[in-house]
Amino acid sequence: MSRAVVTDAISNIGAAAARALVSNGFRIHILTNRAPSNETSHCFTALRFDPQHLADQMAGADVFIDAYWVRLAYAGQTFASAVANNRLLIDAARKAGVRRYVHVSVNNPDGAPNLGYNRGKAEVEEYLTASSLSYGIVRSTLVVGPNDVLTNNIAWFVRRFPLFPMPRGRHRHLRPVTLDDTGTMIGKLARQTDHRIIDATGPDVMTVLGLSLRPANSTRGIDWVDEGKSVKVRVARVDSVDTVLAHQDGGMSIVNDVAR
Repeated sequence: MSRAVVTDAISNIGAAAARALVSNGFRIHILTNRAPSNETSHCFTALRFDPQHLADQMAGADVFIDAYWVRLAYAGQTFASAVANNRLLIDAARKAGVRRYVHVSVNNPDGAPNLGYNRGKAEVEEYLTASSLSYGIVRSTLVVGPNDVLTNNIAWFVRRFPLFPMPRGRHRHLRPVTLDDTGTMIGKLARQTDHRIIDATGPDVMTVLGLSLRPANSTRGIDWVDEGKSVKVRVARVDSVDTVLAHQDGGMSIVNDVAR
């Protein structure tokens, strides 16, 4: 049985990748600093950024799935330190002789060099593609599904506040993708051998504004501020505490919301 080492396969993208790999016959070894649930049957060890420790954990692995990143600078972690840690992971995989390296990146990483998140992802991609490893890179857009952070927070704010702020780029387009679809793409890249970079996008095209106003059970009036002007719009109120956006069967539907 093929062996895959996956970072943070306890939740979100890492967990979706692990599910896809298991369905394709892989045995999973998780590197994480989170406490796994009692339902987890996979082998797991601490994600410690020590070169020898990482190489030891990856020894004998056919595939390494790099879903490690930081959402924001917090508790001593920065995007610069995340880049440095990713380089350690790449070096360890090369030292351990890992056959295939799959990195979870972000859509259009070079498009926003002023943002530490995107700039850091671009630097990691550059380091990986210059290595001797066989690699696959998944550039994800907005990933939605149970327990995702952004859409859960949007739903929480829309339910509870009469004023919802919108960014200047609210009319820009995005194509959300589900966690399961993202995991499936990662699983496919893990089985391939050629260098490949793919965009993880869903079939629906919407604006940031449209996404924010999408959750719907009933409607109410809400104010939002458009460059200093208060505008009345109709938005959806999500009455249930267990609803949020996700893609399903070609459309947008309601799934679990853990934001409280």
